[in-house]
Parts: sequence; structure tokens; C-alpha cells
Amino acid sequence: GVRPPASAQRSPTPPAQLGGGFRGSDSVVEHVRARSRGRSPGGRQGGAQATYARGELVDYHSSSYQCWIPARVDEVEAETGGVKLNVKPDLVPLLDQPHRLRPRTRPGRAQIEWVHLVMRDGRIESEAQKMFRRFAARLEGHPNGVLRYEVLSRIAAEMDATLGISGSLRYLHSEFQRHGMLHLTFDQFHTVFWDYLNQVQQEWGRSIQLQRHCDFVCEDPQRAYGL
Repeated sequence: GVRPPASAQRSPTPPAQLGGGFRGSDSVVEHVRARSRGRSPGGRQGGAQATYARGELVDYHSSSYQCWIPARVDEVEAETGGVKLNVKPDLVPLLDQPHRLRPRTRPGRAQIEWVHLVMRDGRIESEAQKMFRRFAARLEGHPNGVLRYEVLSRIAAEMDATLGISGSLRYLHSEFQRHGMLHLTFDQFHTVFWDYLNQVQQEWGRSIQLQRHCDFVCEDPQRAYGL
């Protein structure tokens, strides 16, 4: 199997769980129209307070990080429709939810396939280096360069897009603070990159295997075998 980098074994801040259905970013218009019809955007019946349910996996747009991060709805106030999240102590009011909450981002098939191939072929370090070097600055004693704080949001956005996830900036920021440095080294970035690839593979790799099986079973035998 694929062995993690040694530093990954001692990382104290694992990435947030990635699982949960993804339906894209719900627009403000969709939420408003759904409430006016007396149901939620996802088709759940009920009043305006039923937009999100307790235990639902979502993305929350963080003011601190200025990006989407994974979250879970821990409580829903029946009277107001406000929700409490596991990543935020304050209530998210109903009127703020269209632009602060969306269904949890999940990787698409092409992204899951890419992760599978990278891990199968042992290319984790090389792919991490490609991404790292596009944003790294030169620093004596670091042949691969380092990541300055000001580029964290850019490399995190690329990682999110590549893997089909959200919130890698939060994890990179935690690593930055944990080391108390003015930069991240390649080994530290490699740990984050490996953790996220591994989690995408663990949580979503099976869905691709099941889809492949369905594609084989459901294929027209005449077309498959040239009959």
C-alpha cells in the first residue's frame, strides 16, 4: 500500500471530514424561491425553518479564512430557522444562510479517478512538488523553497479545485500556526497534501468502484462483445 510521509504520522490536526452529498452552490434566488413555496431548496417539506437539518454536512463561508470550510449542522432553532455549526459558536441566522451555507462539496468522478491514479502509481510526492513549486519562494537552506503566508490562500484554492474539496486553507493555516514560522516547508505541505488525498480515496474511492461495476453490469452485451 501507499506509505504516508513520516511527518503525516504526527500531524495533530487532521483535515475535516469530506463526506456528504454535493449539489453545487445553492444560489440566493433558489433559497428565496424555495422559502416562498414553503419548502427547502433540497426538496424537504416544511416551513421556512427547514432549509437545513440537524446532522447535515455543509460548507460554511468563514469570515476568518475568507473561504468555504467543511462544517456540520449541530442544532436547528425551530422558531427562527437559525442553525448552529460545529465550527462556529454563534448562530447562523436564516437570512444569512443563502450566502454563508451550501451543501457539502464533494469530489467529482474525474477528481476521484485522479487521486486513485496518483496514489496507485506512487506519485504523491511528485504531484505535491509540482503544486508547491508554483507558489514557493526561494530561501537559503530549503532547496524546494518555502510557502510564505501570503500565498496560502492561492495554493489552498488550487488544492480544493484539484481534489474537489473545501477548506484546505484552514488546515494549512493551522500548520502554519503550529510551527510558529513565517513559512511552510515542503515536508509540512506534503503532510497536508497526503492527508487530503488519502481521505478523498478512503471516503469516495469506493463510489467509483461501485459505478464501474454498474457500468459493466448494465452495459448492452451486444455492444460490449460486438454481437
